[in-house]
Amino acid sequence: MNIAVGDENGFIALVISLLMTISIVDLLKIIPLQKPRVVKDYIKISEALQEQIKLHYPYGFEKELISFKNAEGKFVSALPYETDDHYYLIRMTPALAIELIEEDDDYDEDGNLKDDVFEEYQEKYD
Repeated sequence: MNIAVGDENGFIALVISLLMTISIVDLLKIIPLQKPRVVKDYIKISEALQEQIKLHYPYGFEKELISFKNAEGKFVSALPYETDDHYYLIRMTPALAIELIEEDDDYDEDGNLKDDVFEEYQEKYD
């Protein structure tokens, strides 16, 4: 790929193409994070953390999932979430992401966090 000097779009495209060829594990090794990284299943995180994640992703999780290779070299999907103290990768499949929202009374039939719940969590965590 040839990039002309001052070609911001070309540079951005190059960076995106490079990022798409590297696993998240390798990326995390390159970009030092000062926060501990935690990989957990959604059902194993605290209710408070689940509420904060809902507040951060009020329109559901499915479109926010990322894929990465785990320690065994298998591709895994997860929902990224960052707090002041930790960087989380919450393991879930796209199907589980849909199921979690469909079965959660905090979300309406369109998969959006209900306004009253959003306001409650905002007051609680912001």
